[in-house]
Amino acid sequence: MPSKSFEELRQHIQTVVLHGIPLVTLDVDGMLHTKRTTRASDIPDRLKLERLKNALREQTQNLS
Repeated sequence: MPSKSFEELRQHIQTVVLHGIPLVTLDVDGMLHTKRTTRASDIPDRLKLERLKNALREQTQNLS
């Protein structure tokens, strides 16, 4: 699987403030894009991110 370029991931950049410090990171979808590789070491991370994405989706649905 080809990796995503910075330009392709740019739309997934977000800033999160933690203890008053702004941190620039990727959103869950952006992180998932970086873990869609053939490396075995990425599989556990990808599975965790997919579970997180599903949990966030369910939480959003329950709030509406």
